[in-house]
Amino acid sequence: MTSEPGDRRIRAVIRIAGDRMTVEGPLTVATLARPDRKTRRDLPRVRTLDLSGVPLMDSAGVAQLIEWKRLALQAGRVLAIQNLPDQARAIARLCQVENLLLGDPSPSS
Repeated sequence: MTSEPGDRRIRAVIRIAGDRMTVEGPLTVATLARPDRKTRRDLPRVRTLDLSGVPLMDSAGVAQLIEWKRLALQAGRVLAIQNLPDQARAIARLCQVENLLLGDPSPSS
């Protein structure tokens, strides 16, 4: 995610290597920015999203996770989310989207 010149807000840093995306920094309404072109281009190949570097996430961050899951499904992939922060898990549970974010995506046998 990028910020405009002179913008001093802390932004989440997104790194994509192979099929793994890591996020470092807060994912909140105050820090979310539009993903840069490279991130948007590489996102469809991501299969794992590691949030261990995210110290804070609010409902805007949870909404961003839902969008990333949607984009993965649109690309025919399943996005596994790892290390969801506790406050984000509580928001997801309250909004009844915890299973959407963390549930087992494989079909039942």
